[in-house]
Amino acid sequence: VADALPDVRMASFEALCSLGRAEEGLVSLPEIAKDGRLARTRAVDALATAEPLPLEPLIGLASAESADIRLVAIGALGRAGAIDAIEVIIDAVTDSDVEVRIEALRALAELDDPIALPASLRALEDEFWEVRSAAVSTAARLGGDGAANPIAKLLDDSAEWVRHNAALALTRCGPMGAVSLREAAARGNENASSALAEHRLATEGA
Repeated sequence: VADALPDVRMASFEALCSLGRAEEGLVSLPEIAKDGRLARTRAVDALATAEPLPLEPLIGLASAESADIRLVAIGALGRAGAIDAIEVIIDAVTDSDVEVRIEALRALAELDDPIALPASLRALEDEFWEVRSAAVSTAARLGGDGAANPIAKLLDDSAEWVRHNAALALTRCGPMGAVSLREAAARGNENASSALAEHRLATEGA
C-alpha cells in the first residue's frame, strides 16, 4: 500500500478491503486520495463494501485536514449505509469544500433518514449551484411532499442545471410537487413543462 506507483497502491488497498482488512489499508488513503477523482471513487467503493466497515476510523477521517480524505470518508460512510455516522455526514453538508458538501448530500440520500431533511433544505440555498443541484434530489427523497415548496423556488434558479434538477425532483414530491410544476408550467417555465411531460409519459408507460 505504500508503493510509489498509484496503480499498485490502489490494487493493494482494494485487496485489503476485500479481505476484511480495510482498516490496515487506511494508512495509504492520504496518497490515494491525491491520485485523482477515479482513485477516490474506487476507494469509496472498496471501503463501502468492506466487511467489517472501519466505522470509527472513517468517522475520524471525516474531519481530516485534507478535503480529499474527508470526501472519501463521507462517501464510504454513506454508501455503506452507516446510519451511526449520520450526524457526522450532516455536519459535512456545511463543509468548507464544495465537493465534500456534494458528497455529503449524496450520502444522506443513500441513508434515506428524514432526520437529515433540514440540512438538505438549507443546502438549497448554498452559494454554489453544484451543491444546490445535489440538494434538490436529496431533499425530494427525504422530504417528499414536505420539500416541494422549497424545491419549487429553485425552478427560477440562476443556474440551468439547478432549474432542470429541481423540476425533476418535484416529480418525486407527491401531489404538492405536481401542483408546483403545473403552476410553474402555466407561467411558462420550460423545465417544469418538460418534467411534467416526461413524468406523464413514464406514468402512462408503467
